[in-house]
Amino acid sequence: MRIIAYRFGRMEIDGAVYSRDLIVMPSAIHSPWRRARGHSLSMDDLTPILSSPPELLIIGTGMMGRMHVPPEIIQSLEKLNVHCLIASTGRAVREFSKAESCGIQCAGAFHLTC
Repeated sequence: MRIIAYRFGRMEIDGAVYSRDLIVMPSAIHSPWRRARGHSLSMDDLTPILSSPPELLIIGTGMMGRMHVPPEIIQSLEKLNVHCLIASTGRAVREFSKAESCGIQCAGAFHLTC
């Protein structure tokens, strides 16, 4: 999956435009991606990713970084041998593109707005 562009509330992937939060996996896109607690991530929110865990999970916390990722989420992912990178969505998109171009098996969970 190639992310072509991101701006507040909008992401373009392989020519398709998404205006809701989404999960990007090597063979599928899950949109809209709704979290149980809105701006706080839980392991249940990552179920589509964990059915086939990637080497790297990149989490975009929004343009201004408002989505909270509790430390226990990172610890749980590490126990599953999933490395995690957490950043504002703009930076997360850049890191996702870099990882994919290097052949790293990755997934992305992106909050598109705040």
